[in-house]
Amino acid sequence: MFDATDGTIIASELLHGTASEVKTLTFTFKLTSWSSHRYEFRTYWNGAADFELHNIVLKTDSR
Repeated sequence: MFDATDGTIIASELLHGTASEVKTLTFTFKLTSWSSHRYEFRTYWNGAADFELHNIVLKTDSR
């Protein structure tokens, strides 16, 4: 997770190969203050094998 407005990494997670099996990766990140910043999910991929991203779901912390 990357804050493209101020150039900071908010969270980072390694993705390991799954041999075409669909897996779920869940991780938590916090925004210190919600603002109109542009947030991005970035993938660094070496192109050695296929890469598929099926969906991204964002949920708020319901306290």
